[in-house]
Amino acid sequence: MQEHDNDRDEGSTNSSDNNAKRAKHPSLPFPSTLRVLLSMKLGEPLGKARSPLGQREFDCTVSEGFDVLRQKVAVYCRQIADDYNQGKVKGVKKEVDVRLDDNVAIYFKPGSNTSQVDYILLTHSNHLIEMQETWRHGAQRSAGQASFKLHLFVYVSKDRPSSSESQKRMSSTRGIVRNRSQVSSTIEPAADATSEVAVPAAPVANDDGEYRNVRFKLNGVVVQVPVNVADMKAVLGRTD
Repeated sequence: MQEHDNDRDEGSTNSSDNNAKRAKHPSLPFPSTLRVLLSMKLGEPLGKARSPLGQREFDCTVSEGFDVLRQKVAVYCRQIADDYNQGKVKGVKKEVDVRLDDNVAIYFKPGSNTSQVDYILLTHSNHLIEMQETWRHGAQRSAGQASFKLHLFVYVSKDRPSSSESQKRMSSTRGIVRNRSQVSSTIEPAADATSEVAVPAAPVANDDGEYRNVRFKLNGVVVQVPVNVADMKAVLGRTD
């Protein structure tokens, strides 16, 4: 009987030790800003896509919401695509031009050991929950939450346009980089912005003209945000 009790005690001790090993770091409060590691891959989402064509790191302010995050991702992805299409990515052999869809789909790697087939498509409804859950699990990693990064992935397809289309696309993506450095924080109508910066606009129900996309500069990145037209006129003191 004494032997069985000792076995139970030893098992309880081992279980406690294992739990202590898993929870090596105290969980920190969910931060207002997260560091993002964005990778762009050639291939189908959740498939056998190869190594990244390029990567970017940037900060994501959680309160800005999903639409702003998606627009930031689009800006950085177009930079990566431009570098790749011009053969500027070191260590990556260019095979074909890549095409970035207008509606950028962002996939999220929830854990360090998560297989590509299990990546999660981020949406308006799930992005905050997924971020918070991954942050909470970060406390169980050996490095803790201090080195936490949000791993995002965008997948692109091969593009074989005509020569004229290829040149037009190259000029467009080069213009994005130039305009990002030239545009100040001044608010400008989206009608002007869409002809200068080829990033996908957030979906807005504007059939009645109630909302317009307006360009803002947030954390060094130019994005388009839907703004109520009546509110904007009131701020500017216009009655027409």
